[in-house]
Amino acid sequence: MLLFIHGRRLVAEAEKDFSIMFPFLKLQFLQYPINGNGPVQKARATQRLNEIWHLKSDNSSVDINDLMTVGDLKSTVNVRFGLLSRLFRKSGSAWLEVTLTQGWTLKQQNDHGRELSEDKLLPGNVKEDYDLHRDPD
Repeated sequence: MLLFIHGRRLVAEAEKDFSIMFPFLKLQFLQYPINGNGPVQKARATQRLNEIWHLKSDNSSVDINDLMTVGDLKSTVNVRFGLLSRLFRKSGSAWLEVTLTQGWTLKQQNDHGRELSEDKLLPGNVKEDYDLHRDPD
């Protein structure tokens, strides 16, 4: 599967294409603050990718497959295009940022999101979602 990334493409278009490939995952592009101070923030859906990337690249796509890990995806997008990103997994009706399971493959993440979102959970049949049990430092 290819995710097309070129400068004139809207952030929303690239994010939507990823969600079509993995319906229980959400890729979110980030941008550095305009004045250089403060935290990175979510890129606006109407921005063009070349407004937020930091490396100009002739590459127009990223080959994404089920065996790619979350960490590999984020690293590839960053190294090839200078784009920062976050990944979220669906858990019921909520989207949780993938933090502790970045070594999981995209297929594992998507399948886990499907399990957490489609099962009719009955009392006593609660599924574990690893992101809910982070160590707060």
